[in-house]
Amino acid sequence: MFRMICVLIMLSACTNNESTHSPIANKSRVSHWITEASKSFVFIETAISFTTVCNGEQSGCVETSKAIHSAMGSGMTIKQKGGIYVLTAGHICQPQHYDPLLLPLGHTGTTTNYLMGHGFYGNKTEFEILGVNIAKDICILKPKSRWISPPAKLAKKMPKQGSSLYMVAAPLGIFEPGVVLGFDGYYAGLDSEGDILVSMPTRPGSSGAAILDKENKVVGIIHSAISRIENVGIGTPVTAIHELFKTIDK
Repeated sequence: MFRMICVLIMLSACTNNESTHSPIANKSRVSHWITEASKSFVFIETAISFTTVCNGEQSGCVETSKAIHSAMGSGMTIKQKGGIYVLTAGHICQPQHYDPLLLPLGHTGTTTNYLMGHGFYGNKTEFEILGVNIAKDICILKPKSRWISPPAKLAKKMPKQGSSLYMVAAPLGIFEPGVVLGFDGYYAGLDSEGDILVSMPTRPGSSGAAILDKENKVVGIIHSAISRIENVGIGTPVTAIHELFKTIDK
């Protein structure tokens, strides 16, 4: 598929089985699904600090550390194998693997990633990165302290093509405790690269947002959009998320 893809990272420093022809059956049920998903939502702030590295042969070299990158994204609390985790996009966790301007830094010093999550109830904590699939652009995080956001569940497989789907996200960083934006759309299918295509509005800050089915289970994670088309989102399917958890278990 030929397309111009825009990674949906929001920079804060520099920069059902229903047919596609059927209406959404019950708006009160849709509202309930969105409300429940909102309680599991996580607003993520990420930053990278860079530390220069000196060795004995460099006269006058002084080790320094400074923040070089900060951004915002979305995430979803889930329960898997008895533990509580947060799912988000890979480029939210480790932007240095996706931004060509950040890639050279590893040759001249060391980088440290910091991730802070804010929940629906005003709770917040730092996260550690448990696993990242760079190619699939997904990341699994673990809270460093007690995390009270109720978890969603992972779907076992993708829904049928044309199914109604839902998403909670923080496009353009729009988030407040108790206030999370919800969106609905349809599942178009998987493209030639194995990514999900959904008819949902996506903007910078939507990266890492969970795509949910009618049972409020996560079927994918948004990571990109198509340039100049507002209501199309591109994401990683739940099958890749299950595979990443298997890797962590090993």
